[in-house]
Amino acid sequence: MEVEDLGTEEGLGDFKKPTKTLLVDADTIVYASCSSSEYAEEIMPDSFYTEEELAAIKGNPGYDEEGACIWHTDLEEAFTKSVERVKELQEITFTKDVELYFTSGRNFRYEVYDMYKGNRKKTRYPMGLSVMKDRMLAEFKGENCTEYEADDYCVLAKQHDFNSSRTYEVYQSLQSHCDVVGISRTKELWNNMLKRCYREDMKSAQYKEAGIKVYKGWHTFSKFKKFMDSLGYAEGLELDRINNEGNYDPSNVQLLTSSMNKAKQNLVDNRRSYTTFKLAADFRSCRNRGLNMPQSFKELGLEFDVKLRDRITKRLIEIGQHKTELDYIASRLDTGIEFVFEGTYYRAWAGTARVSRGLVMTAVDKDVLKSVPGKHFNYYRSERYGIDMKWQETDVEDAYKFAYIQTLMGDISDNIPGCKGVGPAKAKKALEGFNTPLDLWNAVVKTFKSKGLTEKEAIRDMRLVNMHQLTIDKKIVLWNPPTS
Repeated sequence: MEVEDLGTEEGLGDFKKPTKTLLVDADTIVYASCSSSEYAEEIMPDSFYTEEELAAIKGNPGYDEEGACIWHTDLEEAFTKSVERVKELQEITFTKDVELYFTSGRNFRYEVYDMYKGNRKKTRYPMGLSVMKDRMLAEFKGENCTEYEADDYCVLAKQHDFNSSRTYEVYQSLQSHCDVVGISRTKELWNNMLKRCYREDMKSAQYKEAGIKVYKGWHTFSKFKKFMDSLGYAEGLELDRINNEGNYDPSNVQLLTSSMNKAKQNLVDNRRSYTTFKLAADFRSCRNRGLNMPQSFKELGLEFDVKLRDRITKRLIEIGQHKTELDYIASRLDTGIEFVFEGTYYRAWAGTARVSRGLVMTAVDKDVLKSVPGKHFNYYRSERYGIDMKWQETDVEDAYKFAYIQTLMGDISDNIPGCKGVGPAKAKKALEGFNTPLDLWNAVVKTFKSKGLTEKEAIRDMRLVNMHQLTIDKKIVLWNPPTS
């Protein structure tokens, strides 16, 4: 059955709904809306006004002497545009909730360098920005950041994907199976099964492309629970499709422990590991019967191969520390689980107090998009230059090295000096072959000194570009050079 044919069938609608939260570095949204909603009130030469009128004109925040006008912003129009833009981003990124983060005032970077963004002192900003930020925060969740920048918080939130205020609301305990408050484990299995097959997001794409569906009777939770009870469901067991290419139906499901289920998935995903572990089990059986390695090869009908022998020996040593091959595989896997609680997507790690809300980050600034690994949404677009919004991915290595590269390059738009004449290519070349923080920093300092600059200036620039100086409790800890 195709998703479009499901109609209002009980239990299925929720899995076609978004569940994640959109994290927005939102200054550009209100800036663009206010700019496009501005209009100029022309003023006459000074001689046309009384002294009182002239004082009032020149005291108006929108007074533009050079342009001989007073700027005004249609706040209702700007607000409508801003809200529409946010909702457009929600629709494109398929997110349920949204949080907006703005930057206001002089944050800690101005103390690091008094000329930070000094090139913008004569820039005329559109009227109504402050009012618009307040109105948007009355409409949506979020924060007006003053001690740090919106960039800093967005990177922090995405990096940790942590919601401290909900941790103990969602969990009574985070142990081996992460018991979820208010949701029966059986219903969690039902939730996960349906969302894999029917939720409109990228995670469900592989199931849809494979044509995997859920048995129609199980679209109703009560019928699914009755079947689970008949299988002897107990806390800690997980629902698994026997044939991974088949549907979720009564003839193709079984209950497995978490470690067995994850191990099975690992074996499905990695055929080479499957072969090696299966052979390791066979060789261990031979060894238990007193056969040596060459005899075991012969017993199993295999030609003796040194490389295969070494792989098998390695696996036998590793497996020896665990009860079974599958337990060994499970010991190497992430113990995280995913679930929906009160309509919101979460991911939890057993044995920790860390809760992920499934944040989708969107921004226009490369400092944000390139500072944390993952898939993010760049909402910049320009009809004039033919640029459209797009998803972009930052890998772990690029995010890890980004601050070092940016320190070398500087940033003209924020008046961060960097090393004159060093662009992206030269910055990457200067760091080529270095991977530890100390080696990367030494390479940065070496480049600075080759340009007649000091390590102190390099530290200054790193503190200006680095997006990882905000702690989880929102304390600012300035970056310091690594010592080892």
